[in-house]
Amino acid sequence: MSYYWMSIRAKRSPTAAEVLEAVATPELRSGSFPDGLPSDFWPTGIVHYYRAGHSARGVELTLEPGLARVQMLSLCNSEDWELGFRLLRALAADPAARVEGQDGTVSSLSDMRERFLAVLQRWTADEFQVFQKHVSEHANALLSMRGPIREVFFGRRSFQELSAGTTELLPAVIERIRRIQYIEHEGFDVPQPKELPAVPGAMATPWDMDKAQVFVATDFVALEQPWRRMTVCVPVPEIPSLVGSRFQWLDERQFILQPIPESERAALHAQAAAKVVMRHGRKRWWQFWK
Repeated sequence: MSYYWMSIRAKRSPTAAEVLEAVATPELRSGSFPDGLPSDFWPTGIVHYYRAGHSARGVELTLEPGLARVQMLSLCNSEDWELGFRLLRALAADPAARVEGQDGTVSSLSDMRERFLAVLQRWTADEFQVFQKHVSEHANALLSMRGPIREVFFGRRSFQELSAGTTELLPAVIERIRRIQYIEHEGFDVPQPKELPAVPGAMATPWDMDKAQVFVATDFVALEQPWRRMTVCVPVPEIPSLVGSRFQWLDERQFILQPIPESERAALHAQAAAKVVMRHGRKRWWQFWK
């Protein structure tokens, strides 16, 4: 994954108050400051910022004495571009400062948005063509990219699913990146995976059939069977056959499980238990833990 940078001559030691007032984005957040942005001086160095609920990937801002540089990340959305523009305006040393782009594009501060929007659109389209070509040529290709909240994974299957019913795959992919970041806002529970002792390096995530859940980058779904005093760990590839349409992929590794009605749970538990059998003298590769 790459980026496109834009830089400008910046104020020296700008205060947080003046930058926040100029950016005028109440949802501005940074993973570097989970308890809130600093209240004295604006942070120097390289810091990732995003607009909560809106950004797909956010932007990286490098602030040094006299220089501000915004890096637009691959497959970021228009909200990220606007955030980058606002940060550069807020940090500019004066209204006459020039904005310089990675590819040699130059503009005045007042014309920055109009001048660079076309550049960013072309760059994003070119980047996406590279990703598509890589996936089409490598059946097992897995593209991973970090969003403001969590990582996203794309490959051949997820591209095919997102392209169904649309002629515009790129916007669908970018929107899916954004959606995964804030999936809790849709009412989903997001349980955290834990290491599975029986399989070194593997992760298992508890499944609560009463809830609509999103499973993030896990290897197994942990299904409690209290009457057997055990938890059955079912590998993710087996889950669609157990729950049918209540399963939905979000990308190559993350997925949704809708609540399971009480009337269907006994049969589901039986099916899950039936998958744990001896084959050729060996169990399948999923395991139990108490």
